[in-house]
This record gives sequence, structure tokens and C-alpha cells, in this order.
Amino acid sequence: MWATRILVPFALSLTLAADVHGQAQTNNLTPDGYWHNRYHSLLSMAGAYNETCTNQTFTQESELRNFPDSTRPPWQVINTFGPTPSGCEGFTVIVPEMNKALIVFKGNYELEQNISTEVVGWDYFGMGNDTCYGCTVNKFAAQGYMECKNETNDWKDIIDAYSGQKLVFSITGHGLGGMHSLIASADLNNQKIAYYSHTQSVPRTFNQAGARHYNYNFNGEAGERAIAGNDIFTESIPAGPNYAHAGTPFYYYGLNTTTLGMYMEVCWSGTFDSDVVDDPACEPRAQVGSTSEQDKYFYFTPVGQCGKPYVMNTTDIDSWISATVQQDAIDEASSSAASSASVAASSSSVVAASLSSVSAASASSVAATAKPVSTDTGAAQATGGTGSSSSSRSSTSGATVARVAEWVAVGACLLFGAAVLA
Repeated sequence: MWATRILVPFALSLTLAADVHGQAQTNNLTPDGYWHNRYHSLLSMAGAYNETCTNQTFTQESELRNFPDSTRPPWQVINTFGPTPSGCEGFTVIVPEMNKALIVFKGNYELEQNISTEVVGWDYFGMGNDTCYGCTVNKFAAQGYMECKNETNDWKDIIDAYSGQKLVFSITGHGLGGMHSLIASADLNNQKIAYYSHTQSVPRTFNQAGARHYNYNFNGEAGERAIAGNDIFTESIPAGPNYAHAGTPFYYYGLNTTTLGMYMEVCWSGTFDSDVVDDPACEPRAQVGSTSEQDKYFYFTPVGQCGKPYVMNTTDIDSWISATVQQDAIDEASSSAASSASVAASSSSVVAASLSSVSAASASSVAATAKPVSTDTGAAQATGGTGSSSSSRSSTSGATVARVAEWVAVGACLLFGAAVLA
């Protein structure tokens, strides 16, 4: 059922799959431009992208070498977004050398350790059964995507920058960011904007109906799903009634010194259904000299880079993972401390209000007590008697003391609770 797997340069393989929407015009791309697969991976791996990408890959020299008549800047970030509570984060950019306007979604190491498999319908992000009947999506990923979509006003800035510029709109992402990328691709394709979609290290995100819809609209290389080495995170959500892989599998491994890239195998079944047949050629498999986690963070370049070196550097990858874990712990502790401080401040406000009420109640009780004492005293002096006046004062004073004691006890309990919560 699977087509013959190919081990060829991208420049040749790109001609094997035509874009049914007519946006992929291979004749206007230079040899470097054909490496759009690698370019998307570099963007997903980039750390401080404004420094790494502009120095390592998307330089003025490189742009003019490929597009001598270009008057555009080689790198133009339109805006950034996130991080949101559900881990959506990234940036939008125009890269003339790629002939593209792009949305780039970053991964999230901490949240990727335990992603829920709960699903919701596509109406969650604005596409109902009338567009994709019976389609479902990972709820946590959809939640993150909606947070970024709302933050960017439905991607208005990058869409405005793209409109009328004779560019191709593309979306890419790694890990959890790859899940966001799949959802964004379906959403913006439905709006007649996005026709290229590239993911790296992405687990299953849609059900079979959703995957079929995606595969139909991002046919062949227009919808690449990259798997590097033994990156088993791509299989972290098993296939089942609610989950199927989406996109054409591209398996990358080793180092191709001729092309400054990785070796590639493409597994295209010729059908829009995913997971119908598992082809071992495009499944994660062990590599010599690297772990699965290290493979996850090497897609043409080590994580944190946006170009050379194009070789696996396990030391740098491990350092990045360690720094990320430490930063996550710091962020979590800071967030927990801020939350505790907020709770303590709130409790202190309640205590202060309660003590204020105690003082008011005490003053009111004393005033109420003082008034009848004065009246009774006058009556006693007029009649020469004192017994009734003494009894009234004693009873009222006792009630006042009891009420004050009660409020003080309440205040003490609230103070104790605030101390425990802090």
C-alpha cells in the first residue's frame, strides 16, 4: 500500500507532490528554497531566534545570493505570543528566503511530560460538523491554541503583513507546539490562508476524521510530519478511536554531508487515511550515540540553534534540557509563592475586616450599655433606690463581654488560618 520510499535531495522530491491549491510554485524557488523542510525545522529548534536565525541561516548575504533583486529585510519578526497558561508560545515572522510568512509554535518541555488525552469537537476552535463531520482534537492542545488565537486577535498582524505580498503562508511547530501547529493549520486553511504545514516531534492530535481532513488539505509535502531518529514522543499518544497521526511522514536520521542535512525517508500511502498501515521505515528507531530524548531535540540542528552546526551535540542538548528543568522548577516555585502570598493577603484582608467589625461591635455594645445606665442612675437618685440599676448594668456588661470575646475568638481563628495558608 505504501509508495516506494525515497532517499533523494529535497529539490527532486518536492516535484513528486503537487499542491492541489496551486500555491506551491516550485519554479520560483532557488535550490536553497527547496530545503523548506529543513528551514521549518530550524525555526522550531531556534532558541533566541532573533540572534541565532539572523546570524546562522537567514542572513542578508544568503538572501541576496538566492534573490539578488530582493529589497526585503532577510528576517522580519511581526510579533510574539505567549506563554499562555496552557503552554502556547511562539512568534510570527516573514522570511523572504523561504518566500513565506510563518507562524512558529514552540514546544514546552514541562507540559509535554504529561499531556491529557481528553478530546473535544472541532467546534472548540470554530470549525463544526458542517466543516469536518465527527472531527475531534486533543482538548489541552486546543485550549492552548485558543489562548494564542485570542491573544493575537485571530493572527491579525501576520495575516495583514502577508496579504498582497506574494508570499506563501506556512505554519510550523515542535512537540506541544506541533499540536498547536496542526490546529492552526486546519483553522487558517479553513479561512483560505494557510496551505503549508510542517510539524516536528508531534504526537497524535486529531481523530481519524480530523486527520483525513488535514491530509486532504495538506497533501504530500505540503503537510509534513517529521520524525527524527528515535523520537518516541511522536508515539506518546497511542492510536485509537480518538487519535490518528496527521500529515505525510518524513523520517530523518544521521548526517548527510553532501546537503548539510539529515538523511530522509518519505512514507506516503497514497491515501488520506492515517495509521492504516504502520511503515517501519518512518517509525522511531534507536540511533547510535544518542538517546530518544536527545533525538527529540535534534531536527537538523541542536535545540537552541537555528543553523550550523548540523551535527548532533548531545552535551549541548543535555545542558539545554537541564537548564530548562531548573528554570521550570524556579518558575513553579515563584508561581507557588505568588499564589500563597495572594491567599495570605486575601486572608489578612478578611481578618482585618473581622477585627474592624469586632471594634465596631464592641463600641456599639458599650454605647448601648452606657445609655440605660445613665437613665437608671437618674431614676434611682430620684426615688432613692439602687437595686434595679445595679442589676441592669451587671447583665448588660456581661453580654458585652461575651460578644467581644466571641469576635476575638473568630479573629484569632482567621489569623491562624492565614498563617497556615502562608
